[in-house]
Amino acid sequence: MRIDTLATSEPYYATATELARRIRDNEISSTEVTEAFLARIVERNRKLKAIVRVFRTDARARAKEADEAVARGQSWGTLHGVAVTIKEVILMANTPSTLNSKRMKDFVAPVWSARQTNQVRRRHSWQDERTREPPALSGKG
Repeated sequence: MRIDTLATSEPYYATATELARRIRDNEISSTEVTEAFLARIVERNRKLKAIVRVFRTDARARAKEADEAVARGQSWGTLHGVAVTIKEVILMANTPSTLNSKRMKDFVAPVWSARQTNQVRRRHSWQDERTREPPALSGKG
């Protein structure tokens, strides 16, 4: 079933490219999109348990930066201002990364591990949460 993104004002039903276009065209701010997604995580994640860590402060700060860049006529790339999730299998510097394994419960990714997430942040948007790794990929399946 395809949801017509123009028929609803809820940003979480839109595609990433649609959100980026709407942010670029000043139809919605990155801050508004971020707040909608953060609220949706609070609303749905207790049941789904898909998001293991939410970076609310960082997401809000980065959304503000994205809005300021739009106001200056700057673009960070195709998905400017659109939040993304990062799977736990992708290490983020100085961030706990359990890979959904009890054996990794105290592991914190080293500083050098930030290369991939820094590329996402530079080119497109920012990450506002970490998503759970399936047990099969963490050696539990």
